[in-house]
Amino acid sequence: MAKHPKTRPSSPSADKLLAPEVAVILYNKQTGVICHVHFFSATNGIKPPDKKELEDMASAHAVKDGHDIQMHGAMHIAPAALKRGVGYRISVKKRAPSLVEIKPGKLKPHNILGDA
Repeated sequence: MAKHPKTRPSSPSADKLLAPEVAVILYNKQTGVICHVHFFSATNGIKPPDKKELEDMASAHAVKDGHDIQMHGAMHIAPAALKRGVGYRISVKKRAPSLVEIKPGKLKPHNILGDA
């Protein structure tokens, strides 16, 4: 009978948590309401897919979650730009949509990072 080693060999990234590199936010192009946020990570040395492929994957997950995304746009942001416990919307008034914090009391914020 073969003996199993008492410890498993660890991979180079086994000691580190995988941090998200990019977030794709899907939002209503008319209202700026965010319907879905998807975070993407890649291990060391691996390049993430191009923007179109990331949008397609985020859209597929949103549809799977029951969202109708026909009237939605996509925004790519660095996950570090999002503050935990803060609600956001997309400003659609400008030519280039931008991420805007929702002021407490104005609209009920929906925390896109989950509970703090």
